[in-house]
Amino acid sequence: MRELAEVVTGAGLTGLVCLNLGELTLILLRVRLTGLEWKFFGFLVGAALLSLTLFVACSLQVVYWPVLAGLAVGAIVLRYRVRESRLPPETDSPPLPRVWAAAFCCVYLIFGVYYFVTALLPEMSPDGAAYHLGFVRRYYENHGFTAVRTNMYANFPFGVEMLFLYAYAFGRHSAAALVHLLFLLVLPFGMIAYAKREGRPAAGVLGGLLVFASPLMGRDGTSAYVDAALAATIFGSFAAIQLWVKRQERGLLWIGAMLAGFACATKYTALPVVLYALGVVCHTHFRNRRRAWPDLAVVTAVAGVMILPWLAKNAIFTGNPVYPFLNQFFPSPYFYGSVEREWQSNLAHMNGVSWPEIPLEATVRGYRLSGLVGPVFLLAPLALAGLRWRAGRQLLLMFVACGLPYFSNIGARFLLPCLPFLSLLLGWVCTSVPGVGLAVVAAHAVLSWPGVVERYAHRYAWQLGAVDWRAALRLTPESEYLSKRLGDYRMGLELNRRVAPGARVFSTSFGLQAYHDREIVDGYTSALGSRTFDMLASALFADRMPTWRRRMKFERVPVRGIRVVASGAGPVDWQINELRLFDGEKELPRNDRWRLDAAANRWELPLAFDNSAASRWRSGRNLEPGLYVEVEFPEAVNLDGVELTAGAAQKNHPLEVWVEQAGHWQKVYTQEESRVVPLPLQYRRVVMREIRASGVDWLLLREEDYGGSEVLNHPEAWGVTHVTALDGYHLLRIDPSGEPPR
Repeated sequence: MRELAEVVTGAGLTGLVCLNLGELTLILLRVRLTGLEWKFFGFLVGAALLSLTLFVACSLQVVYWPVLAGLAVGAIVLRYRVRESRLPPETDSPPLPRVWAAAFCCVYLIFGVYYFVTALLPEMSPDGAAYHLGFVRRYYENHGFTAVRTNMYANFPFGVEMLFLYAYAFGRHSAAALVHLLFLLVLPFGMIAYAKREGRPAAGVLGGLLVFASPLMGRDGTSAYVDAALAATIFGSFAAIQLWVKRQERGLLWIGAMLAGFACATKYTALPVVLYALGVVCHTHFRNRRRAWPDLAVVTAVAGVMILPWLAKNAIFTGNPVYPFLNQFFPSPYFYGSVEREWQSNLAHMNGVSWPEIPLEATVRGYRLSGLVGPVFLLAPLALAGLRWRAGRQLLLMFVACGLPYFSNIGARFLLPCLPFLSLLLGWVCTSVPGVGLAVVAAHAVLSWPGVVERYAHRYAWQLGAVDWRAALRLTPESEYLSKRLGDYRMGLELNRRVAPGARVFSTSFGLQAYHDREIVDGYTSALGSRTFDMLASALFADRMPTWRRRMKFERVPVRGIRVVASGAGPVDWQINELRLFDGEKELPRNDRWRLDAAANRWELPLAFDNSAASRWRSGRNLEPGLYVEVEFPEAVNLDGVELTAGAAQKNHPLEVWVEQAGHWQKVYTQEESRVVPLPLQYRRVVMREIRASGVDWLLLREEDYGGSEVLNHPEAWGVTHVTALDGYHLLRIDPSGEPPR
């Protein structure tokens, strides 16, 4: 029971600090709110401030348990000292009809208890165990931020994860999931408070319950994800901005801007929320014929305080403020732009789902889009009837604004930030017809109950299942529960025992980061991982093996520099394993005084000049006219040929040779010849030697992994040593010399 007490304490203390920090801020801002709004905005504003405070603590490397406990004490004491400065609360009207109050209490309590017990379970959600808590654990153990350049997810904005960090310090993984649940628990009350302001409390109840009981919102909100928190924060920003429009109190504008910025500090896709706030300010002042710039400055500055620290962190650690995005504008040695485009294309066409298929996949089936929001949302077209109300038009506008980024990632989770606005629109429409609203609530509650969802959704849809009460109450030890249900768990503990701290482990299938301390490098979340993957592939597949040599001959000339330039486009990256320069049959010896440059990914260009065919330079973006690699010499040299070594997949790339003479670049006419050169017998060991030299010391493979069976069946040929096997995973050490031990 001690573990259970720690979990509840961690989450409860985090919520208490958020509430006290938020209420303290509301008192200082001198805003008058209803009792419901006070708690709703208080929690969200406090969450934003606690997140920012934890960012500062991580930056200063002072994330220690006593410091965090002191923060809690300070927040509570300050809130108590200024309690008498709070303005009297506004009257909460109109009252909630009894039938709707009964419906809300019934559905909210039943689902709320179920959610609470589910969140108590040991955390094993896919992304929660992979990176949301994986990097939270790393930051806590290192007392602050550390540069992680081998996993792009480490450089997403971690606004909500900072709250997870606070809870983790006291209650570990499940405490973080409970903190996320707090956002889901408060969201319906914020929606009801907003609807009361508009004179439609029943619509607020219906909208709040549609969101709260949604199968995907329940699954997400009881895990260490951030989408439910994002939905609550975005709605809070919207509600504060709408209240500012009515009352023109700058304190309300501060709240709306702070929550809009916190939303962006949670996910980049929340940027339209900030733009919406700016647009409302401009429209309101234009209509009233007043200067807008002072309030625009407030929104920009307050939101910027929440967003800019994360951009600065990325710029310092990776050179790209919005890493891993926009690599075409902020190139970085740690991630390829071509991988970014491929990744985004996969998300925009997830599992081959076309746009016409999205409604059924996201509401009923739930497998190909990783979850379902519930069949009742097939009524979404009815929301257009809400346009006859002013509030309905604002809700629809916000729904569209939040939905704009959705088609860049059509996973059902990315609909959750839009869901409160769609739900309220349906509430406005359905409660206009007597009896219809209650029928919709009843249908949604029944259809969203986990045992019922199983009857119509896909069996592998991401949804809530039966609750293991013994595990939730920690009568079953957490380690025992995770060992049986989380396939990566025991191997993660084995990594802690077998692999030295600081060593890197390459794996294409092991995603767990939250329950072990070792650094996992996979095949696509970093340039290092992609490079390692490419080197393995070069020893496994004929079209990737560096056996093809292309000699481009031209008239012998003295040059100060030479370029190989792409003259056409292609659907893949340009790769060069080795680039050699010739004068007749004599190769020009490599020289440290050569200046190497490239139009893209110049950081890796030395790998094309290291006398190893296993390593390679990769452009990091698809072949296009004008891409080049260049060598400049300290003095003029005579050349008549360039030879490229690469895989056969590169052989059809149209290339040209340019030379520099007297300060001018000019194209030279070339004659080409190519040949295939077999790989040396020891090439697989050469690959492993290069992988180790790049900073990867271990492999963690399964038989079914890419190339896994080949490596596992011939470890001596690869120069690796099999160390241990567990739950289908095999841990192999790359031998330092490339030779297996005798």
